[in-house]
Amino acid sequence: GARSTSASSTVLASVAAGGAAPLPVLESLRNWLYDPSVAARYSSHAEGFEPLTASNVAIKMRRLCDGLATVYGSIPFARKEWGTSILGTLVGLICAQTCRNSWSSIGYSNMQATFPGPNGEPDWDRVRRSRVQDVEVCIRHGPYFHRKAERIHALLQKAYDDFGEGTSFEALNAWPSDKVRSYLMAISGISGKSVACL
Repeated sequence: GARSTSASSTVLASVAAGGAAPLPVLESLRNWLYDPSVAARYSSHAEGFEPLTASNVAIKMRRLCDGLATVYGSIPFARKEWGTSILGTLVGLICAQTCRNSWSSIGYSNMQATFPGPNGEPDWDRVRRSRVQDVEVCIRHGPYFHRKAERIHALLQKAYDDFGEGTSFEALNAWPSDKVRSYLMAISGISGKSVACL
């Protein structure tokens, strides 16, 4: 209201002039800003707060999705199984490194359009047999696209060298988790964070 505007103007004028804000003005601002009902509501929420842990993350995320659904309607994308191959996920993660999601999505979509393959993914064997420069053209919307194209190409070549025709890492599904982690982290451009996303 007019009283609060006047009080805040007095404080700003005093500070701008190099002086300290008068104590009565600060007191009136504090009283104006402090609302006991807000403080009580905050305290009740704080008392019921439970930190996010590995054991409660699933139920907390379900509650969040259910709460959002009451406001926005159903959220089917939050309940879909992740359908990308291991190789597709790793390439997507390389595209997303130090990059906005919108840019990495454009790059991945460009690869899909340039090297169309089954199941909505690029044909990874065709990408492997292409030139690094062809991959660069697809992902040039984001930063470090030269280096990312080289890493993607090297990743595809490793999949081919280690597992043969088809250029795929799906054989890793049969490996123990520790062995998969060690294998993937030995590849340039694949970090522990990337492996954890699998």
